[in-house]
Amino acid sequence: MHLQLVTDSTPEWIIGEDTGTGDAWLVRTRAPRLIARVCHRSTLEVGTPSIQLGCGVTLAEVRWLGAPSRQASLEELIHRADQVLGDWLQRQITRASKVA
Repeated sequence: MHLQLVTDSTPEWIIGEDTGTGDAWLVRTRAPRLIARVCHRSTLEVGTPSIQLGCGVTLAEVRWLGAPSRQASLEELIHRADQVLGDWLQRQITRASKVA
């Protein structure tokens, strides 16, 4: 019997900037896939659906790319997005402090 481990080397999360507007976006590349604008709550219009994260930023305009998976809990996914964005924000602060 031959077993082969297949790993997906593509990133699970991508954080990028819309060069037209300067908005940051979070993309999850694995199922369930999603895209969401990353912003500060104060920049949203009142009544805009959003998810406030513990790291201090807000996800807005959340779009599912395909049907959300029943296997992945939405709560777990948002918790993971919070961790990913918190780590990313910390790296941005560290880079900025090294430049200054």
